Amino acid sequence: MITCDLDSREWLDCDPNAVLTDIPDLAMFDGVEKTCVILDDFETMKMSKEQLRKLSTLMRFISSHRNVSCILSYQSFFDTPPICRKVANCFMLYKPNSRQELQCVANRVGVDAKRMKSLFKHDLTGTYDHLFVDKTIGTPYPMRKNIYEIIEEVDSDED
Repeated sequence: MITCDLDSREWLDCDPNAVLTDIPDLAMFDGVEKTCVILDDFETMKMSKEQLRKLSTLMRFISSHRNVSCILSYQSFFDTPPICRKVANCFMLYKPNSRQELQCVANRVGVDAKRMKSLFKHDLTGTYDHLFVDKTIGTPYPMRKNIYEIIEEVDSDED
């Protein structure tokens, strides 16, 4: 667990092996033990070049070659570091605040903006409802409500 605030208690239910305030030495990920790294609202704007290099290597190489899954939790899509957005294969999206933001987020995750707007207007109306976009190659259900409920594909003419 990597966070900017050691007083954060939300993730302790997951019984983490460590709670850190910086990206650790990447040698700790040996590829033998399956590992999940969670970055929770981790501030990257003031990171040193070395820390940015570690984050980039974690997201690009370590996550795909050393048995590491990365979960990032940010309040805003655009607060998520660009390298993380570029290499992510799943996105959990809550309704954006503005139409312009919705269009931009839809574009960045490969979803038709009209379709996303319609989903948030008609299907994802609960306080904690979210759109789960799965860009994993070969996924049978690329869009889901609240991770598990399948959202059927529709022809673009129907929206």
